[in-house]
Amino acid sequence: MSGTAIRLIVAYGVFAMSVPVLATSQRTFVASYGSDANACSITAPCRGFAAAVSKTNAAGEVIVLDSAGYGPLSITQSVSIIAPAGVYAGISVVSGDGISIDAPGAIVALQGLTIHGVDYAIGGTGIVWSNGTRLRIERCLISGMGGGIALYATNSDAFIDDTVIHNGSGVGIYVLASLILTIDHVRVEGGLNAGAHFAGAPTVTIRNSHIARNFGGIELEGSIFGTGTARLTLSDSSVSENLQGVKVSSNSPGNPAVLHIERSTIAANVNGGVSVLSALGGKAGATVVDCLVSGNAGWGILVDGGGAPGLATLTASGNRLTDNVIGILVQLKGELRTAQTNIVDQNGVDLDSSNGGIVTAIVGI
Repeated sequence: MSGTAIRLIVAYGVFAMSVPVLATSQRTFVASYGSDANACSITAPCRGFAAAVSKTNAAGEVIVLDSAGYGPLSITQSVSIIAPAGVYAGISVVSGDGISIDAPGAIVALQGLTIHGVDYAIGGTGIVWSNGTRLRIERCLISGMGGGIALYATNSDAFIDDTVIHNGSGVGIYVLASLILTIDHVRVEGGLNAGAHFAGAPTVTIRNSHIARNFGGIELEGSIFGTGTARLTLSDSSVSENLQGVKVSSNSPGNPAVLHIERSTIAANVNGGVSVLSALGGKAGATVVDCLVSGNAGWGILVDGGGAPGLATLTASGNRLTDNVIGILVQLKGELRTAQTNIVDQNGVDLDSSNGGIVTAIVGI
């Protein structure tokens, strides 16, 4: 072999050694007995999520084989991380976030994961979604974190299903983005902040869910932090034993907030059940239909217009309001519109509109 050929072979070998190994697997695996030096195959699994994702093709899958802790990770590509039912896939967080997702254009799915913060992870959040197209969170448990789930990816879709968030020091589900979010069969409990806070002009649907024993309940805000209308539909759910129940507010004239509640229970909240608040020219509106609003201190329903007519409005029909300190409180040119089909009784005061409230009886809601 000539000297030139030998030099070419040596040079090629050095080049090959210097090129990083690229992900080549559509499906990788992690296990308690694995090693991050492995190929992450089913017969040679990796030990942690971070190593497995790095060896998985975009839009591929990481599968958990057995119960163990698999470590925090950052996601920058489309991927599904799946722990089958009955397998514990833990992420213990000492500081920072449990899972951070910054993947423009990507689709990410997280299934069957348990994220636990040590000492509230010093303010970290269980799952943070900064950029992406679609996020699906299913069968997950997030506990003891600074925050539960934070969504900032605008012009995107997210779905949270069959998930529990509890004992956190921050907001359970926090949204600051113009996105479409569906929350189904979710529990947010025992938090030191709001159970859920939505701002930035999102469209949110919550159904079959429970927000209980948090410092705050559900907050929908039309504010300068978004362009457009913030919308929330809450159905077949309960908001109970929080410092406050459900609050919709706007403090920005160009960014209204619209709330619709149906077939739900708003009960035993310390600082009121349903609140509709307008300030600084912002417009907040709510419709409450076929709900039980009971046992709330302060009020069952509050409509506060901030002194300007037509900015805070609530339409109510078919509801039962009972055992609240004040059943319905309408003030400062807030407006209550009722079809006269509500039952309002056994409250400390059933209806108080003495401080400039407007009550209008209409038919056909």
